[in-house]
Formats: sequence, C-alpha cells, structure tokens
Amino acid sequence: IQSDTVIPHGIDANFFLRPRPQRTIKSYSESNSFKLLYVSFVGVYKHQWQVVRAVARLRKAGFPLKLELVGPPVDRKAIALLAKAISEEDPAGTFVAQNTKTGYREMKDKYRNADLFVFASSCETFGQILTEAMAAGLPIACSQLSAMPEILGDAGAYFNPEDPADIARCLAEMIRDVRTRKTIAMRAYNKAKTYSWKAAAESTFAYLADRATAAQNKAMARL
Repeated sequence: IQSDTVIPHGIDANFFLRPRPQRTIKSYSESNSFKLLYVSFVGVYKHQWQVVRAVARLRKAGFPLKLELVGPPVDRKAIALLAKAISEEDPAGTFVAQNTKTGYREMKDKYRNADLFVFASSCETFGQILTEAMAAGLPIACSQLSAMPEILGDAGAYFNPEDPADIARCLAEMIRDVRTRKTIAMRAYNKAKTYSWKAAAESTFAYLADRATAAQNKAMARL
C-alpha cells in the first residue's frame, strides 16, 4: 500500500462565508469588543486555558477583547485547568464565554459573528474544525504543532499553544495589522475550497480502484 497517498476530508458547503471587511482595533471598545472564537471540545491537548491567559494579558494591555469557547467539556484535567484560569483571570465573567451545547446548525452564526479564530490544539490527525474556520473566511491564529501548518499553510499566523505569552504575541500582531488579517482570511477561504467532499469521494474511489487493479495485475502475473 502506498504510504504517501493523502486524501483530505471535505467541508460542508454551509460553512462557506466570504471574508468580511477587517476593521482597525481602534474601532472596537468594551461595549463593542473584538471577538475571538475557539471551537473544540475541552481537552488537555486543546489548551483552552492557555488561550484564556493569553487573552487576559492582552486585555491588561488595553485590547478590548472577548473570547468565546465553543465545545463540550470532555477531559477532567482540562476542565479543571480551564476553570482555574477563568476564575483567576476573569472572575467577574467579563470577557470569557463558554458555550458547551452549541448545535451543529448554530455554528455558522458563531463563525459569522467572530472577528478572529483561534485554534490552539497540539495534536490533530486532520483538524476538521480548522478547515471550517477557513471556509468561514476568518483570519486564523493557529497552533504551530502537529498537522495544522500542513492544513493552513500561509493562510494563518502561528504560535506555541503551550505558551500563553507566545499566543498573546501572535494575537496582538494580528489584531494590530488589518492588512495581514485581510490577506490571510482570503487565503484561508480560497484554500478551503480545495477541501470538498466530492473531491474526497472521487479521490478515495480512484485510490481503491488503483489498488484493486494493482492487486489484480499482481495476481495475474503469478499465473
């Protein structure tokens, strides 16, 4: 079996949203905050608590940010780490919102209403959520580990997901730079178009047919 055949998953067409106009951070305020979105279940390798601490750093530096975490709690250790980070950094519930029961059909509106997508996972086999955010036309700040750079390429900015200072650095650079946000959002949107279920199905059947033909030819050669 060939070891270098890669067939990416597709993206539901419902998630595609053309990139929206990017605004300078000066146009935001506490009453109209810059919205960060992170979608994923709460697990140890998802590092939501590090993102909370990174956003807290930026708010202390004067950035009017809010962070929405969407996804069910799964891992006890991660849940405890996230709860601790929120209690220490945002005890009044000013800037962190958790939505643990958002339905699949509601996700398009979550993407539509966000200004920037954050993905801090350190271990993915593919990263389906990342491709959905790409399709939604969002600028993306992303983990530099695992499969993420292979999926996102030059259509995002990268950070070390285990280091809140580095996450804050990446977010600050993107938030300050409207041109970068605009450029990478469009790159991500265009790149997402290559991830279709039609292409995935066709590639899968073509691969299976090729392997079947090769096996048949090998069997015939033994006769």
